[in-house]
Amino acid sequence: MALAGIGLATSSKGAVNTVVVPWSPPPPTADQVAAARAKACELWGRTASVMDGATNAVAHTPGDWNTPAVQDALANEARVTLVEREYLYRELPANTPVAIRSGINDYMAASVDMENATAHRKGTARDAAIDRANAAEGKVNAACR
Repeated sequence: MALAGIGLATSSKGAVNTVVVPWSPPPPTADQVAAARAKACELWGRTASVMDGATNAVAHTPGDWNTPAVQDALANEARVTLVEREYLYRELPANTPVAIRSGINDYMAASVDMENATAHRKGTARDAAIDRANAAEGKVNAACR
């Protein structure tokens, strides 16, 4: 009975459309972007240095794909690449400028491609991925200057 009374008391002027706009945070301030840039560049410097060191160790190890020393260097390079990649992505600030973030993404994609080429023993593809990683590294380094 109460529902019937409520129904009689309400207006029937037609359908009501409700638009729900999701909340979005305010844009970052210039200080927040500057802090994110500084942290991203510091993280980049550390992780890129470690990853480059592992790749350079492979390049400077004498022998071919099958020698134990090269196998050890390649295994270390793969571990370092995966660990440093995850660390950097976990720690990279949300407000990292696009120029830095896109360069890092390009570098990481090239690094994963390099490891894939290594697993399949495709030296030419590995070399091409290293060239892409070097170009991306230059892009990030320029954005961090």
